[in-house]
Amino acid sequence: MTLKNRRHKAGSHKRVDQCIFRTSQEMTNQGRAMHRNHFILACLFALLTSMFSIAYGQPSPTPEPETYVIQPGDTLSSIASRYNTTVRALAAENGITNTEQIYWGQRIRIPAAQPQDDSPTPEPTGSAAPTEAATVIPATSTETQVPTSESSPTAIETLEAAATQAAPIATFSYGIEANLLGQNKEAVATMVRELGVGWVKQVVHWRDMEFVPGDISFAELDSVVDALEAEEVNILLTITSAPDWARSIQEEEGPPDDFADFGRFMTAVANRYAGRMHAYQIWNEPNIRNRWRSNEHAIGAAPYVELLQQGYNAVKAADPDAQIVTAGLAVTGFNDALNAQPGAAVNAVDDRVFLAGMYAAGVTNYADAIGAHPIGWANPPDARCCEPAEGVETHYENHSFYFLHTIEDYRQVQTANNDLTTPLWVTRFAWGTSEDIGQVDEANIFVSYTDLIEQAHYTTRAFEIGRELGYIGPMFAYNLNGCQASGRDGFSSCYYSFISITGSPRPVFGAVQAAITDSLVPDQTEVTEPVNLTSTPQAEATAEVSQ
Repeated sequence: MTLKNRRHKAGSHKRVDQCIFRTSQEMTNQGRAMHRNHFILACLFALLTSMFSIAYGQPSPTPEPETYVIQPGDTLSSIASRYNTTVRALAAENGITNTEQIYWGQRIRIPAAQPQDDSPTPEPTGSAAPTEAATVIPATSTETQVPTSESSPTAIETLEAAATQAAPIATFSYGIEANLLGQNKEAVATMVRELGVGWVKQVVHWRDMEFVPGDISFAELDSVVDALEAEEVNILLTITSAPDWARSIQEEEGPPDDFADFGRFMTAVANRYAGRMHAYQIWNEPNIRNRWRSNEHAIGAAPYVELLQQGYNAVKAADPDAQIVTAGLAVTGFNDALNAQPGAAVNAVDDRVFLAGMYAAGVTNYADAIGAHPIGWANPPDARCCEPAEGVETHYENHSFYFLHTIEDYRQVQTANNDLTTPLWVTRFAWGTSEDIGQVDEANIFVSYTDLIEQAHYTTRAFEIGRELGYIGPMFAYNLNGCQASGRDGFSSCYYSFISITGSPRPVFGAVQAAITDSLVPDQTEVTEPVNLTSTPQAEATAEVSQ
């Protein structure tokens, strides 16, 4: 018998004894026969209640479930074993549909102890090999870790159901990533107007603006802002890549050794464009080495959030209405940061793991929106891992290769961190094609699986999905003019360009233009005829200088 039941038994005996004593007193009072009968009945009831409580015990209140923050190396199986529960119970308690995929920094509830599952979920199998991450689509290796079970669509259906019960948390808008630096800016801005998007993303490298500390060259960016402002479009400025003087290592791209240097730069930029720049994205793909090479700051979510904090505070002090968007992460299933030895070189952190780590580091304190780069590779936008579409021979084996799966997984990370109010901004998504370009190198082989019409349909369908979800803000297709202005992305940006290598619009231009203008669904959009532009990029937007 528990201590609580022993106390309850003693209390029951006390109530019965008191009842018997009071009944004896009433029996001596000849004038209260009615009260005596009532007391006898009450005593019988108390006696029965006492006997029942002694036999069965008093139910105790249900305790609040214990919580646990997932650490690197954890699996649901190992957590279940540690807390004497089961994988099935953990998944049910936390609404986890894919038991093979949990996130570092995710907080889960621990259900009451249960007998161990006779058939526990097996550990994931597969191998992961490091690769040199490409600029646009970094995980070029097909040897990424492959989950052993497919993710159920229940998660996104649950989120969609929740979205229908409340007002959307984000204002969806069509956007395009364009490069106006070193171009005929008025001609490119005219193409933006012809396309009809409401937002334009321009990537700016800090290293190209501040060659000497404190001496910032604004002339080129001024002309970009002027041209886009004339067309009345909103501007998202993505700022990345510290100058050499701010870094103790000059290889590849990376953050400054002293994050305060970035804060000072952002203060100058935000002051200059206050009221004109609508949003700033702080850095580009900080989860891979060639974007975050540093002797002072390891690749990781916590260092990135420290940099983000500097940018956020600087911008908000100068221009409180400007939105701050977190860096779009490189979609890569590779994660050699896990269990890496101190001082060992790290090539990448899985973007899902990195995002969960950002939440653990307090990202919502320093951002108005979460950036995402759900590149589609050659997989249709509605597809989920891991069955290849017809003609797709590689880059289908991991969730990271799927547009919709990436969005779902990011939303699941948000949900696990009780964040249903911060919108996702899709700051880069794309399907490339080599149909009108020719043979491709092995690193970009997947663009040969997609033709021009598929590129058009996939892009417009992706926009439609984003518009329907309710938590997606502006979406920026990559890219408008990569064949003419590749910048640091190199020639690979041409595969994704809305304008062909000859300067004529590809079918994707007309498809998106029609979707914006007429709100057509992809299968009703005519994409076979080129669109007439008032100015041809070949004639007017030829690069003046190489970015």
